[in-house]
Amino acid sequence: MRYVTVDDVDHLALGASFLASGGGGDPFLPLQMLRCALEKHGPVQLVDADAMNPEAALLPVAIGGSPSAVVEAFPGSPEIALLREIVEKHLGRVCEAVLPIQTGPVNGLFPIVVAAELGLPCIDSDLMARCFPALEMSFLTLAGFPLSPIFMVGAMGAYSIMQAGGDHTGSKLLRATLTEMGMVAVTSAYQVTARDCREHGAFRSLSRIVDLGKLVHAMESGEFMDLDRTLDACGGLVIFEGTVVEVIHEVTSGIPRGVVTVLGDDVSGIGSIDVLRIDQQSENLIASINGVPISTVPDIITVLDGETGTVVPITSLSRGQHIRVVALPGDPRWHTPHAATLVGPRAFGFDIDPVSVGFRP
Repeated sequence: MRYVTVDDVDHLALGASFLASGGGGDPFLPLQMLRCALEKHGPVQLVDADAMNPEAALLPVAIGGSPSAVVEAFPGSPEIALLREIVEKHLGRVCEAVLPIQTGPVNGLFPIVVAAELGLPCIDSDLMARCFPALEMSFLTLAGFPLSPIFMVGAMGAYSIMQAGGDHTGSKLLRATLTEMGMVAVTSAYQVTARDCREHGAFRSLSRIVDLGKLVHAMESGEFMDLDRTLDACGGLVIFEGTVVEVIHEVTSGIPRGVVTVLGDDVSGIGSIDVLRIDQQSENLIASINGVPISTVPDIITVLDGETGTVVPITSLSRGQHIRVVALPGDPRWHTPHAATLVGPRAFGFDIDPVSVGFRP
């Protein structure tokens, strides 16, 4: 039996950031909130879905909103309690465990806060096996589950229950409603049982993140700087090393977008320098070398500081920074033609097919 304790908090944040493809928000506030919740309520039990009654209702949880707004208005205990109340009233039964919808730096930590506050266990799983920017980008959608009803509770106590006409209209409704809720809301979606999670969730993903975070912590502490143990744990590869020469960030239609250009190290010593371009949209989506895509979503593109080994989110990249770019394999379920329409490059507006580098076994 495994528990999340105060000692796991930093490792959870580090592991989630490593697998977030540069996105997922700043973990600082949820990290502090989780530490406080665990100190107040005690450790949170992680349970496998197959150890529960198959018909047990779960409470899927995520925070919706822009990263900058989340920093200013992070949801607290009243919003958490109200979310549970309206979900259980709609279902007509009690939710027996909390389920993370995704495992980004914010949404990998916040569901454990929810579990601590509500006195519930947390399922050692999630519905994406990584961090995607839209609720419908999940294994449940892939399996044909409807996203609706969607439950949202804002920081001022307002709440909404929405029935979207389709999964893609769900995100549009979310964005429109968030505007009226101060751009931040604690959110639940899908109607999920333990059986559904067992069949479609990412098995023991939170445990994996904690274990990976321990390796990342050791790497950042200088115990080893070659990344080998960390990459062996997640099957990743270093695909580029160089210096950032240009960073372009903008927000269009409420979505952060950007392009980062990196000049490669002249490792041959003959003046032949490659150029890396990273296209971003809430996260790192496409890495191209000399105009040729080498790694794309749904695989994970992680940027590390070349000197310290720390994970660099897309909002922190700066000119003159020496970096290493790592490609990590996405869950095999994302590498199918049907999944490509949901989470591949075209789902983000890029007219190319998914590209995956050869990963370590």
